[in-house]
Amino acid sequence: MIKAIIVDDELTAIKSLQWEIENFCEDIEVTDSFTNPKEAISAINYIKPDCVFLDIEMPEMDGFQLLEKLDFRGFDLIITTAYDSYALKAFKESAIDYLLKPVDTDDLIKAVKKIQLNKSENNLGKELYAIIDRIKPQNNFNKITLALSGKTIYVEPHEILYCKSDGNYTEIMFIDHKRTHFKKNKRY
Repeated sequence: MIKAIIVDDELTAIKSLQWEIENFCEDIEVTDSFTNPKEAISAINYIKPDCVFLDIEMPEMDGFQLLEKLDFRGFDLIITTAYDSYALKAFKESAIDYLLKPVDTDDLIKAVKKIQLNKSENNLGKELYAIIDRIKPQNNFNKITLALSGKTIYVEPHEILYCKSDGNYTEIMFIDHKRTHFKKNKRY
């Protein structure tokens, strides 16, 4: 379940967006909403939501000033505003979407799907790190063993830039930009 916070100085805009989310978007819950940006800063830092729907033009401070004051920025940002002139600055702040008010339901659904995709990718990364952490204590070797054309080579993990699966082969790119293709062993 995605935890979301809405920050907008207009209570009617908050209620409208929350209604849209509750009625048209799956697996997302609005955990809190704020009309006061200063209160929102404390809540975002404390709650650490997955997503923040943020208005730009608000009294006391605008949405960009709010972002500057945050300690926690590990959330997907969706700008919700009546003005299209902030789009470039919003994307420079790593917004994943920019919804103009009144928010179109189809656009909202697409934005929430982006959040879900980001969250699933982040969870996959966390799961991979957890698996690696579980393996590390059992493996005191400093090198990885790779079978290459009938011979075995040993490489240090930091020498590998990335691995890419390609059918029955795995392409390994090393930090010195050398590429090597390894054929996967067939197991019956």
